[in-house]
Amino acid sequence: MAGLPFELDTEVALHLVDAFLSACGDPDARKFLSPLFSEVPRGGQTLCFRSAEEPAGGFSSWLITCAPDGVQVTRNLPTTSVADATVVAAPSDLLLVVKGRLRPEKPRMTVLGSRPLLDLWLSHAIA
Repeated sequence: MAGLPFELDTEVALHLVDAFLSACGDPDARKFLSPLFSEVPRGGQTLCFRSAEEPAGGFSSWLITCAPDGVQVTRNLPTTSVADATVVAAPSDLLLVVKGRLRPEKPRMTVLGSRPLLDLWLSHAIA
């Protein structure tokens, strides 16, 4: 199946993105994340994952804050929100990025800010 297009319904893809990113902020779910997750920086760095398409309902953006007391996840940010690293992509591509199946690269998506922070997060958050 490698190389075949991957396209999910917008709401389904964003629901799955939400489930994974929400788990990153839930201490009880961390045992299901990568063992490297404990090495994610905790200095207040922020990452934003944003859908390029608005769903009929549900969430379409997430702000990850790497706070000293743990990772915090905020949903549905204002479009004017700024983060240290941001990925904007179609819902299916966003799901593939947060699950480590697609590198965040142009032209399929927009990547802004600190690429080293984004790469570190993706390599440490994904099991």
